Amino acid sequence: MRALSLARELAVLGHSVTLIASRSSPGLKINEHEIQDVIVIEMPDFLPRRIRHGGLSPLDTAARMIWTSQRHFDVVHAFDHRPAAFLPAWITHKRHAGLLISDWADLWGHQGIAGQPASFPRALLGKIDHRFEQKVRQMVDGVTVISSDLDRRSAEIGIPVERRMLLPPGASVDLIKVVDKSEARLGLGLPLDAHIAAYSGYAPYDQAFLVQAALEFLRRDPKAMVISCGLIIPSFWSVATTEGLQARLIQYGTLPLSDIGTVLAASDLLMLPYLNSSVNRGRFPNKFGDYLAAGRPVITHRTGDLGEIVEHNSVGVLSSEDPREFAADMVSLFRSPAVLLRLGMRGREFGEREWSWRFRAEQVLGFYQRLMS
Repeated sequence: MRALSLARELAVLGHSVTLIASRSSPGLKINEHEIQDVIVIEMPDFLPRRIRHGGLSPLDTAARMIWTSQRHFDVVHAFDHRPAAFLPAWITHKRHAGLLISDWADLWGHQGIAGQPASFPRALLGKIDHRFEQKVRQMVDGVTVISSDLDRRSAEIGIPVERRMLLPPGASVDLIKVVDKSEARLGLGLPLDAHIAAYSGYAPYDQAFLVQAALEFLRRDPKAMVISCGLIIPSFWSVATTEGLQARLIQYGTLPLSDIGTVLAASDLLMLPYLNSSVNRGRFPNKFGDYLAAGRPVITHRTGDLGEIVEHNSVGVLSSEDPREFAADMVSLFRSPAVLLRLGMRGREFGEREWSWRFRAEQVLGFYQRLMS
């Protein structure tokens, strides 16, 4: 989604953009289609989803290498370091001398994803990730990083400042519109007078905190509801059922971006757990852009770039890393509907002005041009 969001806006700005992505489902033919003037290519691949979507498939990698070797691009932007993304980009760069950029959007090594509890195969892969996420960035013309933490790490491995660009996520303000709260609730069959907090996302980080804080919110406020889209959390549902709170918990699962906007619009407040850990400081939650676009305020933590942005631009509230205190702050906010409304409006304005994907595309174009000059 990071690559596609950027690609859509580059196409709007008049550039010809091709996005090569892992297959959504197994198949033996090249899949080619168009999304808002972006040509999307999916290579033949029948390996399991986890391998396809992890950038590890040798079939996908080989097919990309063959396909790209026969074409010329002015810029190849590889989104992260895994073989399916980087090897075809590097070979194309070597054969045709186009600009090669690497995007660094997660800390994969020992202080990041590889440091999380894992099986032996995952731990072994983490050791490989740790080495190659750094090595790859030393082999390219420029690096885009999602957070200040990764920018610092890029500097530490010798990437000069003129070859680095801080590229946080953007807000899809064209796809997620500000929808009237009552209209959104009627469409979803939700009560108009409920105090609704929403959550969206797929990353497993801080899941335990989310469940504890959300359940505490439901316990403390009899009018409270929690709705979510993206990752379904079975433990959340089981505990809510045990405590008789299941009627006030709805998990919609995976939804198209436009429908995600409706879920967010039906809420009063958007939850964004983001505990102060190295894996979090090395990434940036993409959902923040969706939250801004929806025009609803955020409640989160004082972690990394996100905490500074929320506080500096008054688009939400920073709370404790204690889930009970987090829930108490949520309850308190619902006593001030005017504050919630004002913070949400500021969020949408900030999203349109400084956090849109159009703004990001213009920044990236400037980076490309500097590296080419």
